[in-house]
Amino acid sequence: MICWTLLVGCPSDTEPLKQENFQLKKQVAKLESVVTSLQEGNKAIQQQIDLLNRETRKIEEECGLKLQEKEQEIQHLSNGHKHDASHLNQLEEEIKKLRKDATWLRTLRDKWRKGLKVAQKDGQATKLDHTLSTVIRAIQSTLTQNRYTILASMPTDQQAAFITMRKTSPPVSLEVTGFRNQYILMVQQDTPHTSTLWVKADFEKLSQKGQLLDASQLEVKEIENRLIREIQHTLDNPAPSQAKK
Repeated sequence: MICWTLLVGCPSDTEPLKQENFQLKKQVAKLESVVTSLQEGNKAIQQQIDLLNRETRKIEEECGLKLQEKEQEIQHLSNGHKHDASHLNQLEEEIKKLRKDATWLRTLRDKWRKGLKVAQKDGQATKLDHTLSTVIRAIQSTLTQNRYTILASMPTDQQAAFITMRKTSPPVSLEVTGFRNQYILMVQQDTPHTSTLWVKADFEKLSQKGQLLDASQLEVKEIENRLIREIQHTLDNPAPSQAKK
């Protein structure tokens, strides 16, 4: 109530608040656009992935059964000393074709699994000697510990993306500014035991008077690297409940 009275009594001091309100509206519009685009793209791709997975699993099972039948038939012919070279060659060609088809199906499925993409413009990336699921748990734990709320998450079996809500810290003095910050993170599985983590920060400084100040590229880079170090620390020092997983 005191703050409202002061604002009403001092019209000349409302300009920073107007500027802040304008910036907030811009940030909200930008965030809504990013989230909508990511969610729509991820939903369509995930539907395609699910459909393809079902189809390829069915075809792979059929190929596997046919392959097993042909191999058993070859073994039977060999054991029975039946030297029908023409029939053996035909069976071997069928096996080669089935194996080639199975390889093509796996390649196609992997291509669709990698369909979800986040524009990795700027930001910082690092390689981690941890599985995808382990890194995801470390990201969630680290963000929670630092009081960042996850606004949206989009996991698949090969990668995951996270967007945090914007966090604001009030300035503590004229010399030390506060901040407004938001993170976009993506982790992608490289091998069954290694992953790549990418972090992008939308970072702004806040003056004692409530004005927004542009942060330098060096400051933004440090904020991004700081989160990466925190996630790495969580990975190196897992909680007992996480270490058992």
